[in-house]
Amino acid sequence: FAQLDNSKPFKIKDITRNIRKAVVATTISEIRTKVSLKFERAQRRIHLDCDGTEVDDEEYFSTLEPNAELIAVFPGEQWRDPSD
Repeated sequence: FAQLDNSKPFKIKDITRNIRKAVVATTISEIRTKVSLKFERAQRRIHLDCDGTEVDDEEYFSTLEPNAELIAVFPGEQWRDPSD
């Protein structure tokens, strides 16, 4: 079927990269809400998994590819490079 909106799938992980969830969202605020519900935690920041860049505005969010890998960073946590 044809998609009528700009929803895209994303792969979301926690900072340990052990918990992985799939989320479909149209906006950064929608992804924050869905991630908070799926991880059952208050959540504030979304980062690119590849380099830790925080995704914090709609314009940049709209440029992300479908199935982009993102990290959910919860209060008190920081993005960590997996190679460290």
